[in-house]
Amino acid sequence: MAISNTNLHNYNHELVQCIDDLKRKRDEVNRQIEEEEQDKEKIQREIELLQERLQRIKAIPHYFSELPSTSILHHIFDSA
Repeated sequence: MAISNTNLHNYNHELVQCIDDLKRKRDEVNRQIEEEEQDKEKIQREIELLQERLQRIKAIPHYFSELPSTSILHHIFDSA
């Protein structure tokens, strides 16, 4: 009976080690997921800023095309 108790103790010890290892792996995966989510949010903010910047840049030719021909810029470029 002592041998079977020893075997049970060894199996129990191995199970505890396996469970602890799985917990460590789970924690690592959760940490990686959190990092990826933070990266995703950062990239989404950058995309929004770049889209806003692109819209402003696209609006520049439209702005200049609507300036009256007597504008200061027109006079500056004509006098050069």
